[in-house]
Amino acid sequence: MMVNVVPCLFIFFLIAGVWSTETNLQYADDCRTPSGHPGKCVPTQSCANIRKIAERIQKGEQVSKFNYNYVRRSICGRYGEMHYVCCNKWKVECKSDGMAQLNNADCGRYQEAYIINGREVSLMTRPWMALLNYKIGNQTFFSCGGTLISKRYVLTAAHCIPKEDDNKELVSVRLGEHNLSTEKDCEDDDKPESCAPAVQDIEIEKIIVHEAYKNKYNDIALLRLKEKVNFDRHINAICLPSCRTEGQNFEATLKYSVTGWGLTENGTRSDVANEASIDYYNRSVCSNAFAREIKQTQLCVGHPTKDSCNGDSGGPLSAVTYFMNDIRFVQYGIVSFGSNECGTGKPGVYTNVAKYMAWITFKLEKE
Repeated sequence: MMVNVVPCLFIFFLIAGVWSTETNLQYADDCRTPSGHPGKCVPTQSCANIRKIAERIQKGEQVSKFNYNYVRRSICGRYGEMHYVCCNKWKVECKSDGMAQLNNADCGRYQEAYIINGREVSLMTRPWMALLNYKIGNQTFFSCGGTLISKRYVLTAAHCIPKEDDNKELVSVRLGEHNLSTEKDCEDDDKPESCAPAVQDIEIEKIIVHEAYKNKYNDIALLRLKEKVNFDRHINAICLPSCRTEGQNFEATLKYSVTGWGLTENGTRSDVANEASIDYYNRSVCSNAFAREIKQTQLCVGHPTKDSCNGDSGGPLSAVTYFMNDIRFVQYGIVSFGSNECGTGKPGVYTNVAKYMAWITFKLEKE
């Protein structure tokens, strides 16, 4: 259950119209705080200084006119009952309980994985890969991908979640898969010790879609599993960026890879997990390619001959980097959308995970 929610008394003041300067910025859009500092438009509970004022109001403590007006002038958006405020970007914080579930000591373990035929990844080298299992009537099928980020949560794209009027249902997640066409995955059929342990199919307890998901923006969702995952050689979590990564200019410095079975929302697939190395592009390249604004909450990545058709909708864009005192895989993106035709040279658009770390950690409930 989420803690540190905005106090009820504070919500009353918001609904009563105290926040008269309300605007319509999107999640994590750039803004200017009332004091003129660069900020981000985020949920109130993710902003340390404004949340503290709210807590004082709930306790019945006096707040200065300056603080009262500062809070009032900070409003930058509202989605349903959730208010967003323009928060100094150095005051945006992650929830400590949520961060404690992420980035375990063995997350994103790096292995010298060879790529077979330039595409296929070797067995058990990407243990965080997940497949989403859907159901229509009595038939089940895999369609989107995701990544294991803790023992109870899988990260994926919001567009992979069926709408209420859809005839398909998202029922479970498969972990530890490599080759969809074989019952058992082995590097050498003559050597039992080279085989991976059995896959784990785990039902979904709760689906959490970003409140402001619309028109391919904020394309991020979390799946809470019904039971804890047993980490093993073939199943483990990937690392996510640190909470402070958001304010750093790192995007163009990394060499990215997209991994998956080639599964998209259109249902095409490869039996064996593939990986392709792709490059960071300026957002203007994707803006021109898709005739739409590409926000800071999105990444533009591609290659003249490779694209996210090599991965899955909802699957990871990762990079090998020095993180938590070791060389690890860190997930920086989620496959969101791209060209309908593979291999056209058009880049792909990915959800920028670093911009959503506060959102992710506030949504994680205790394991």
